[in-house]
Amino acid sequence: MREGKLLVCEEFLALQSACGVRAYHCNPRAGWEKGLTEGLVGYMRRNYLSRVPALANLDERNRLLEHRTALDEEARRSQGQTTTVGERVAQERPLPGRLPSASIRHTPGTRWWSVGAKS
Repeated sequence: MREGKLLVCEEFLALQSACGVRAYHCNPRAGWEKGLTEGLVGYMRRNYLSRVPALANLDERNRLLEHRTALDEEARRSQGQTTTVGERVAQERPLPGRLPSASIRHTPGTRWWSVGAKS
């Protein structure tokens, strides 16, 4: 951010254009604008990072977090969902594909991007 305006790099704009998505940028110092994310960070902090166990090293801590997260995924259901978080993660894991094998070009002086075959 510079002088109160968000500056987005050209590569990010190209990625948005290529993937057909539109980014929504929140104020980094305003947690209330990112409700779900902030709520999940709080959930993780309260459930996984409080009462820190005595562990030998960081690798042991990472294994413990991975184990507890896996247990949580298999038990938790989002409101209104019939499947668990873990079941939905397993269904969605193979879905994201590779980025397009095309070149992304910007038309100077505009906000237009074009996607064409790689040369």
